[in-house]
Amino acid sequence: MFNRLRQTFSRDNRLLLVFASLMLVISLVIAAIFYFKDEQVDHRVGLMRTMNLAAEDFAAGLLHLSLNSSAPSHRQQEQGLGRLHQAFRSYQFISQQLSANGEDRQLNEAIESVSRQLDLLQQSHHESPAFRASMLTLSRHVRILEQRLGGELEEQRQMQNLWFAGALFVCLAIMLSLGGAVVYSERHRSRLDEALRESQRRFLKLTKHIDEIFWLEDVQAGKLLYVSPAFEKITGRSVQTVMQDVARWFDFIHPEDRQKVAIVREEALTRPMNMEFRILCPDGSIRWINDRIFPLVDGAKSNKKATSIASIARDITDQRELTLQLFQAQKMDSLGQLTGGVAHDFNNLLTVVLTNAELLAARLAKEPQLASIAVMIVRAAERGASLNQQLLAFSSKQQLQPKVVNLPQLLSETVSLLSRTLGESYQIHLQLPDKPLFVRVDPGQLQNSLVNLCLNSRDAMPGGGSISIAMRRVGKTDSLVSEQDSVHLRIKDNGCGIPAELIERVFEPFFTTKGPAKGTGLGLSMVFGFVRQSGGKIRIASKVGKGTSVHIYLPLCRPSYAGLEQNPGEPEAARQALILLVEDDSLVRNSTARILTETGYRVLEAAHGEEALELLMLRSDIELLFTDVVMPGKYNGFELAEQARSIHPHIATLVTSGYTGNNGDMTGYTDLLQKPYKSETLLARIRKLLNSSAN
Repeated sequence: MFNRLRQTFSRDNRLLLVFASLMLVISLVIAAIFYFKDEQVDHRVGLMRTMNLAAEDFAAGLLHLSLNSSAPSHRQQEQGLGRLHQAFRSYQFISQQLSANGEDRQLNEAIESVSRQLDLLQQSHHESPAFRASMLTLSRHVRILEQRLGGELEEQRQMQNLWFAGALFVCLAIMLSLGGAVVYSERHRSRLDEALRESQRRFLKLTKHIDEIFWLEDVQAGKLLYVSPAFEKITGRSVQTVMQDVARWFDFIHPEDRQKVAIVREEALTRPMNMEFRILCPDGSIRWINDRIFPLVDGAKSNKKATSIASIARDITDQRELTLQLFQAQKMDSLGQLTGGVAHDFNNLLTVVLTNAELLAARLAKEPQLASIAVMIVRAAERGASLNQQLLAFSSKQQLQPKVVNLPQLLSETVSLLSRTLGESYQIHLQLPDKPLFVRVDPGQLQNSLVNLCLNSRDAMPGGGSISIAMRRVGKTDSLVSEQDSVHLRIKDNGCGIPAELIERVFEPFFTTKGPAKGTGLGLSMVFGFVRQSGGKIRIASKVGKGTSVHIYLPLCRPSYAGLEQNPGEPEAARQALILLVEDDSLVRNSTARILTETGYRVLEAAHGEEALELLMLRSDIELLFTDVVMPGKYNGFELAEQARSIHPHIATLVTSGYTGNNGDMTGYTDLLQKPYKSETLLARIRKLLNSSAN
């Protein structure tokens, strides 16, 4: 019980302290009253003892006087009178102690009367009747005094018993109250302890399963009070490493971020702070951390500076990567829109240059010097068209001819070509699956992309090296292509690698790490555009001095998806045909019309879709519609072709464009002529369509 009380008091239980203090005060008061009552009883007992002595003195005095009357002796008389006067004084003392007024008048008068009779008796040596009467009166008053004293003594003893019983009852009541308070307090404390333990269990369970680091630090003592288990998951280090020495935490921070972290932590002693920094993991990887720090200020402190800080840190590496990927995708889309728009206008200009240069070369056939100049113009326009095609590939707006191909087989054929191209200093290690994997891509563009990637690997290893090409099938969860199984194609080299700060820019057009005059900066951008246009994803990983890996994900498809191209060799139609030419660019329209008319075709011209529909409604002899895709107005080239077929079901249609923009998907569209086109290519396609229509 004492230990329990000590434990209770040690917990600063104010209620029990109040009860204990009250019990002490009441106990002292009761003890004082009991002592006072005990003193009163002892006083009455003393008076009773004095009364008995007075009675003995009175009896002895009378005895001496009676003996003196029969045989007179002066000595006995003196003794008798002395004993009587001693008794009288005792009676008066007792009377004074018992009387409220300090004395008993009747008793005093009786004593005085007896004293006078004693004086007379001493003189005459004979008792008088008055002496006997006085003695009787005195005896009566003495008996009354004795009765009073006995009654008060009994009363005081009863009061003493009552006070003792009352004090005992009060003490028991206080003890019971104190005991009840102790029991209540102990039960309440037990409930609080259990609630605290349950709260701790829930807290530990919560911190065990959350992915955020909860950190509590005593700044003044320079030690950690608590670190959640997520610390090990995020940093790759045990909690004990920082619990033993909090300064080791700064060793894990990226050197470039340590000063910033120190400054923010100092400011966090006065106000909440939020910061992002990098940490170095044991495996050499870098993780990004978002840390929110809250100061815990002691209210008694006047300077309001934190004595402790609480920190909630979370790993935002994946979030930053997603944000970076989104930013990169938006940037690439913006660049794609820009390059695609420029390429569209550039294609129109090249079409005009190319067609007119070919006409000029044909007309100057008898003048070799001038004809050679025209041929140089044609060659320059063709080179410009090739460059423009690469820009269109980056913007995912190139005109593909996709087919369902067995990717392992296509890759084997491409590697055979690469082995001869790269030379003996470079080894290609090919890892292919046993089963065929079919994808729907433009095989020529895919081979071109693989060649570009391998040439980049070769340039990263000028002294020779190894290139690894691996392919495998991956499921939906492992693929970057959502909701579909895909083929993962990896091209890896052990070259010089790419710095981390340049990785984000490698897919930008005209960006190169090869130095001046060593690269156009369009290889990776073309691969990026082709993969994205084919419905796939591409990402690149690299470490300086370790090499680079390019990962391409292409969606799988069924082999039955493939369609067979039909290229019937119908005879050419030997007749003039009426062609409706629709082109919003007047330069392109005029140069194309000149080629067609000089070849012998009749040509109707329209600048937009509405004008072309009016001509289609008016003329029923139009045999072929040749239209651009991107045009102002209500209709684009594809929609105009559909309207033309609804008006003239047997009309042949040919669309042309160097850039579709948002006007439709040209993938797989067979009657499509890509800008810029040569005159002979245009005329060959028109002859083919007219012959097919005639048959």
